[in-house]
Amino acid sequence: MGRVIPFRSPRVHHEERAASLGMALFLGSCTMLFAPLFAAYLRTRGASWPDAAPGSSPALTVLGTAGVATACVALHAGLSALRLGQTPLLVPRLGGALLGALVVLGAEAAECARLADAAHGAPLPALFVGITALHAAFVLVALLGLGWLLGRALRGAYVPARHLPVRLWAMYWNFVAALWAAAVVVIHRP
Repeated sequence: MGRVIPFRSPRVHHEERAASLGMALFLGSCTMLFAPLFAAYLRTRGASWPDAAPGSSPALTVLGTAGVATACVALHAGLSALRLGQTPLLVPRLGGALLGALVVLGAEAAECARLADAAHGAPLPALFVGITALHAAFVLVALLGLGWLLGRALRGAYVPARHLPVRLWAMYWNFVAALWAAAVVVIHRP
């Protein structure tokens, strides 16, 4: 089988570039939401508070990291398959990404539930739970987006020449994964 060469009209190419730029600007503004929270956590952690953070669960951190990695690999494998014209491979790979995102959400929900009592009135645990819950909200949005992509992929909506929504949601998930990595380095470290 020969290689599929997608054709893009100049108008479609311009729309795709504008959509990608719009997503990049949106993700940049989301970065501005998380940056001060991470900075506040580091500053508070450096202070000598009598109520130190109880710490994250190593098992939940590993489980969440595995979920993030699974979703990243599955989503990018699906995008690569789609670009190569192997459209039937997109559905199972989107399903794998959805499953990985569910694992991340479950790990974060368990972490927040575990530390909810310690977060009342204590700055460091409250920041820990707040950042984790906010990231979980971003994962929930990713879950909804991946579910939407999967539904459309089941109906055959994506082809090598027209797959912008898959690319944009892959950008969004990369952002969620980068936030997870930052949280592991800043918050979940011992």
